[in-house]
Amino acid sequence: MPACGGAGLEHPCSGTANLPHPVLSGPVLSGPVLSGPVLSGPVLSGPVLSGPVLSGPVLSGPVLSGPVLSGPVLSGPGRNVRQVRSAVRVGAGPGFALDAVTCDDDHRRWSPVETSSAHRLVLVRRGRFRRLADGRSSLADPTLAYLSTPGEEERFAHPAGGDVCTSVSLSAGLWRTLAGEDVRPSRSALYVDARLDVAHRRFLAAARAGDAPFGLAEALLSLLSGALRQVTDRPLREAAGGEAARGAARRSTSPAAIVDAAREAIACDHEAAGDLLSLAELLGVSPYRLSRAFTRELGVSLTHYRNRVRVGRALDRLERGERGLARLAADLGFADQAHLTRTIRRHAGHTPTAMRHLLTHPEADGPAGGGRRAGPVGSARA
Repeated sequence: MPACGGAGLEHPCSGTANLPHPVLSGPVLSGPVLSGPVLSGPVLSGPVLSGPVLSGPVLSGPVLSGPVLSGPVLSGPGRNVRQVRSAVRVGAGPGFALDAVTCDDDHRRWSPVETSSAHRLVLVRRGRFRRLADGRSSLADPTLAYLSTPGEEERFAHPAGGDVCTSVSLSAGLWRTLAGEDVRPSRSALYVDARLDVAHRRFLAAARAGDAPFGLAEALLSLLSGALRQVTDRPLREAAGGEAARGAARRSTSPAAIVDAAREAIACDHEAAGDLLSLAELLGVSPYRLSRAFTRELGVSLTHYRNRVRVGRALDRLERGERGLARLAADLGFADQAHLTRTIRRHAGHTPTAMRHLLTHPEADGPAGGGRRAGPVGSARA
């Protein structure tokens, strides 16, 4: 289970340390009140609750089943701590994963120690909680995020109740590509100013758009650029390492040359042009430099440019009368038909169905003007 306020396959709210369990011992549950068939059934079976004291069918069946009471229930004098958490994978690309983590815990004591297994950037969307790492305690909330590193020991407490977080996990290879070899953050906590908050929100919007290879990857670069600038002595790397660096030495690395090479790879459907990170590796530059080169040279993002190329190809087929929009979306690499429709409408101002009508009926009133006005945009069935 992903970490609450964390990511991956960890959760800071797991475990039952520091919370005694006297509710199942002593005279409180003894006597005839709970004797007989009170708590039998598969839900509470096992050695912890075995014995005649807690037997019986009153709580048998599905009463305690389901995710609401998943995980251990921590009990003690005057305390019942319910642990409920969930993580939803909302986006992923080469070397990174994005999870929306919801935690509904409510406990003041520190959780057991957990060891981070990846570089993780965690931003709080709602609520707050405390994190203990390297002997330092910090309060994570929408204005303070944190970056954890592999091998770092963490503990968490939730004195204010639950929270909702965005957790971004980076592979070791992607971290080296973006931050450099053997670069460790100078500190884990980072201030979330308004610009970083906007980058976070745009990152989530990109995940909803469904274009993980380019749109989500570019939004990730924008988010990490603002975050790493605070906790390392340099921003995202200007050049990649290893084979990519050697490839860069063999090529002109001016922004114009980078853009031309990228456009060529996209035009010929090079295998590496399927996602931003692979394309940057092919060209021998960092993903950040590739992304920035397009904005500088063409005034649009790499994602926008790639979508422009795909829209042009879609218009070619619509002009020939293509009616299978789901097939068209799949052929051009869109997430689904809805993604295709949104992209074409954003670039051309009309839905694919309306564009097909305009392109196959020259007398219709279209973007270029003239002729009889077509029916309401999108009124025809795809």
